[in-house]
Amino acid sequence: MDKSWINQHRLHPEYIQGVKEFIKFACENKPLLNEVTCPCKRCRNVKLVEKGLLGEHLMINGFLPSYTSWIFHGENLSSPVPHNVNVGQTYLNDGDETYEMLYEGFGLPPPSFIHEEASFGIKQGPDEKTEKFFNLLKEAERELYPECQKFSTLSFIVRLLHIKCLSGWSDKSFTMLLELLKDSFPKGETLPKSFYATRKLLRDLGLDYHKFASEPRNVRLGLAADGFNPFKAMNVSHSSWPVIIMPYNLPPWLCMKQPHMMMTLLIDGPSSPGNNIDVYLRLVVDELKELWENGVDTYDAETNQMFRMHAVLLWTINDFPAYAILSRWSMKGALACPCCNTHTRSRYLKNGRKLCYMGHRRWLNGGHKFRKASASFDGTHEFKPCPTRLSGANVLQQLGHKFKLNSKRQQSSKRNRKGKEKEENEDLGHNWKKKSIFFELSYWEHNLIRHNLDVMHIEKNVCDNVLWTILNVDGKGKDNLNTRRDLQDMGIRKALYPQKRVGNKYYLPPACFAMNNREKSLFCTLLKNIKVPDGYASNISRRVNLKQRSISGLKSHDNHILMQQILPIAVRNLLPKKVVEPLIELSNFFRQLCSKP
Repeated sequence: MDKSWINQHRLHPEYIQGVKEFIKFACENKPLLNEVTCPCKRCRNVKLVEKGLLGEHLMINGFLPSYTSWIFHGENLSSPVPHNVNVGQTYLNDGDETYEMLYEGFGLPPPSFIHEEASFGIKQGPDEKTEKFFNLLKEAERELYPECQKFSTLSFIVRLLHIKCLSGWSDKSFTMLLELLKDSFPKGETLPKSFYATRKLLRDLGLDYHKFASEPRNVRLGLAADGFNPFKAMNVSHSSWPVIIMPYNLPPWLCMKQPHMMMTLLIDGPSSPGNNIDVYLRLVVDELKELWENGVDTYDAETNQMFRMHAVLLWTINDFPAYAILSRWSMKGALACPCCNTHTRSRYLKNGRKLCYMGHRRWLNGGHKFRKASASFDGTHEFKPCPTRLSGANVLQQLGHKFKLNSKRQQSSKRNRKGKEKEENEDLGHNWKKKSIFFELSYWEHNLIRHNLDVMHIEKNVCDNVLWTILNVDGKGKDNLNTRRDLQDMGIRKALYPQKRVGNKYYLPPACFAMNNREKSLFCTLLKNIKVPDGYASNISRRVNLKQRSISGLKSHDNHILMQQILPIAVRNLLPKKVVEPLIELSNFFRQLCSKP
């Protein structure tokens, strides 16, 4: 059958006709199966697809160029494995792709090209890479057993490993199969003794990648780090940074319990580690690399067996400052948002002397009512889509060669003046300060989510600011003279503009979201008298001051209960409907975020 169409353009008539003939061939040879392996460039004969979708895959992704012998779709091997072949001979055949795989795996040209160009080299003897290639070439020429004309040792092992991946065999079952085959084959067989011996044989070819998900006992890990002051006296400058690793193999109600958390580091000092945290994380990252690449022999008490356990770090969990330290994306300045990245929209408020980030409506659905609600936001409509989330490869591309680990530029960044460092980052067009040490993990750039924000930290900050704003707490709420001046500069919310009185005094018109004294008293009285089941929350009434009409000293879990359960009910009859509805939606958002799937 003519297969030259495989290398044609996907819109070429010969390619389209070839795809039709291939589908017909595959369906005729597999009439009882609804699904077949897909030889497109993305599936690579590993994934099963329905026969009806096979043509769509081949037209969109293209046909795998090296798949010229359709052995997985019913075609028989037509020619034996060549033996006693010299390097200068052209021995790539249509029936066995082992030799072609060897040359592709080592990035070498065809053997005829090697023979023609060999006279230009002057180095005597093969180098280390060539020596590995010749060793595998011998395995490709070695008989599987005496007088075997169909398979070599290498081609048979590759076929077995492919079936192992498709069928989800465990390493132990693969070893048991090898032992059975060694007993069944004639004397003189050359099969390896176990799965690990097989991996060792194919390691130089780059086929030693272990299928992580095939072993359910492999461990998925998460890393959390944050700093705190261990002394109650906040005037004492001190910082302790525990680095904790949690296993996600346990149920959700157990993996976050103290007995199952491992504190791998405790970074103690007068200040936070900052950019130097890589020095402390070096040992942790080295152990994570060892657990991923080689694994460790582990005893399984349930089955009373030893197995090779591997581990992978899925992500980190932090608050915003720790996120910046671990990811190396600065959470300050005009490009503070790590999700929007270089597309962050910011506006400097000259009276409040801070940056305000205005592009959050881009993350709403296209038809959401808030996109057109200009009066409720900054006076503009929002029709642009949200920025595309960066993959690990995109991050490495942004970093470039200037951000290598432990480079002189990173080590001397502390000595530079802040102004100089800011100008340099503006020239680079991003907020990266340093390349994260986690990129040393070979899989890190392929993780869909590398860093997570702790929802309890965010919920506490949001709840505190909502309470301070609706209670109009002096010095803590977001509604003040500078805020009103910034509204005036932006030309929005004219009813809230400050009104100048005699001298340097200003009158701030009451806002619809601020409670008066009567409403504050009712709100605080409700919280003072509220009773909850034992263990549901702490005694919130102790945090309420009826005389001053204020709340203080709330813990993270107190804010969690207030934000999701109590606040929507408490403000329902105290604030206008246009204020209550957004607060209820905000409460529902956090409730949905924290609920079980």
